[in-house]
Amino acid sequence: MLAAGACGPHFAWQLSVPGAENNFVAELTEVKAQDRIARKTTESVRHAGVPR
Repeated sequence: MLAAGACGPHFAWQLSVPGAENNFVAELTEVKAQDRIARKTTESVRHAGVPR
């Protein structure tokens, strides 16, 4: 797990669907092996999530 306030690795991805296209840069905010990975965007649109 990352410590509070720690910045994890950054990564980028692109969303492209009919009528919308956007690029995102995000950082990992929490990592628990075999359980969850949390992330938040660092540029452009503000977004965060925890896929399971």
